[in-house]
Amino acid sequence: MPKLYEIPNGSTVVAECSDGSTWLTFHRIDGMYSVCTTERGALAHLYACSDMRLRDDGKYELEGGESE
Repeated sequence: MPKLYEIPNGSTVVAECSDGSTWLTFHRIDGMYSVCTTERGALAHLYACSDMRLRDDGKYELEGGESE
């Protein structure tokens, strides 16, 4: 199972977000966390070592948790 820091920049990550979004765009790693934006435009920071799962549609899915 890949970690967030192993997936390509610009990837779509399916995750339930606190702003009601169901996906976000991963931009880059910044230390222990990432820089992402939700579908509604909010800034989100996922833990760089978060477990990811590649779906059949080419999007990644955050395993086990909600984004901040």
